[in-house]
Amino acid sequence: MKSRLTLLLTLPLFQTKIHFLEEFDDESWRDRWIQSQFPKNYGTWNLSSGVYHDDAARDQGIKTMTNSSFYTISATFPRFSNRKTSLIVQFTVKHEQELDCGGGYIKIMPSTIDQHQFNDKTPYHVMFGPDICNSRKDLQVIINQHGRQYPLKEILRCAWDDLTHLYTLILNPNGTYEVRTDWLRMGTGYVEEDFDLDWDWHEHKHQSLFKDIGAVGIDIWQVKSGSIFDNILITDDLEEARQHAKKTFEPLRRAERTQRDEAFKKFRTERHEEIRQQGGEVKRRGWAQKAKRHGEEL
Repeated sequence: MKSRLTLLLTLPLFQTKIHFLEEFDDESWRDRWIQSQFPKNYGTWNLSSGVYHDDAARDQGIKTMTNSSFYTISATFPRFSNRKTSLIVQFTVKHEQELDCGGGYIKIMPSTIDQHQFNDKTPYHVMFGPDICNSRKDLQVIINQHGRQYPLKEILRCAWDDLTHLYTLILNPNGTYEVRTDWLRMGTGYVEEDFDLDWDWHEHKHQSLFKDIGAVGIDIWQVKSGSIFDNILITDDLEEARQHAKKTFEPLRRAERTQRDEAFKKFRTERHEEIRQQGGEVKRRGWAQKAKRHGEEL
């Protein structure tokens, strides 16, 4: 019988890796991200921590600043394949403007894209994130293979309030997937079954596995600007994603909810006082209750 040490030495060793991490700490982010020059009406980006935040420097991201505009930027990183390791995509977005119609998603793309001509026709591997327009509030998960888009058949709802939310997508080499919002599991299953994709007999692989992953981009349209993107992470280690969210998203979430509740209480008190001064009667209503907490502890 082999000793435990011998068994450990004979096991294949895979080193976990962060392929890409963008926290938008300062204006140097503009050196890493390329603005597309494809002819469109592009809006501007500014760094912002938002109205509600915990640590202003840590919580700042890039904020859409121009109404009725396209936002199309991209960044690259050393190419890799997810054929033997998981592909985990995670980011936060806050629709501080209470987005009525527009995107809040990101795209994962091959390293071969022309960043200066990046547009909605540029080939991508995965599109993931919230997509809101009036009553439609979807969490988009789309796999692109051979120029064709395969969306997740189940319609997942995204968060649509004015607070920061964490979105996590996990694609495993065995063909399974998982979608999380604020670390709460929203969907899980098999790619071939839930995306109407077939096994790739030519490449002998699942259709959620890609040979060349090397770019990430934001390519959206917004009627009303004000969304803040932050903490874009691409890794193969779920624990790494959890720890990063625990360090960044979790304290921000607590601070935002506390500050929002305090602001609402102040507004309600001032409004009630204004009604009394006008000789009116203050009516107690259920809408004064706190919003339910969304998500799970990390």
